[in-house]
Amino acid sequence: MIPCDARREGRLYVAARCSGDTLVIVSEAPGRTIAAGTARVLHGIRVNAPDGEPAPTERQDAGVVDFVRRSVHYPSTIVVGKSEYPGETLWCGPDLFSRSTAEGSWQQIPLGRVPPGAMPFGGPLWLLGALCSAPKDVAIVSEDQVRGVSTTHISVTLDTRETERCSPWRLGFPSRREPTDAFPAEVWLDDNGRVRRMGCDWIDASRGRLGQALHTIVAKASGRRTSWVTTEFWDFGVDVVLPKSNRSAARTCA
Repeated sequence: MIPCDARREGRLYVAARCSGDTLVIVSEAPGRTIAAGTARVLHGIRVNAPDGEPAPTERQDAGVVDFVRRSVHYPSTIVVGKSEYPGETLWCGPDLFSRSTAEGSWQQIPLGRVPPGAMPFGGPLWLLGALCSAPKDVAIVSEDQVRGVSTTHISVTLDTRETERCSPWRLGFPSRREPTDAFPAEVWLDDNGRVRRMGCDWIDASRGRLGQALHTIVAKASGRRTSWVTTEFWDFGVDVVLPKSNRSAARTCA
């Protein structure tokens, strides 16, 4: 699915500016993905990862997501001192819980300076909400296979204020002394316009526009991001049974 003209060199499409139709395709992708109801999910954060490279999936187990309930459940590793234990992670909307065993009680994980009710940056559904905005800039990168499915890899620049306005859930942004007007993201869409993979990082704006410019120059020159947050979705419509956190029944995920 290449929705606009792009000059092809081998498998790689030279970054090509696209028509307004492509902007619409990207901004409609969250709705099409959420409409699937559920999916399997893989989510992770890597420091200084190459652009678009997923989190180290070879050492992570897949989880499940219920888009309607904004809930994600996946296996994780609990580290206590020098010891590691199998555990679980559960996102109930913007709230994060963890437990060391299936029989253990859920412990809520503090998320720092995140406004009440806001989905924190780095959470598995954060970027899905942010993609609702029509990108300020868009470029087709390539046609890629994501878990055996043909996708179009699209690079976008998203307007921060616009994402806050249109997201289906409230978004929490990383702390910064100066506002960041826009941020880069990558998205891989299948032929049905659903998100198969998405990733982004956040420009450190603490040094103002000069810091943003330096970040962009270094990222483009080295092909690396600062903290690359990547999420993959597949097996849309899979049966999902979410565990309950130890909150009142009215506020549980399930």
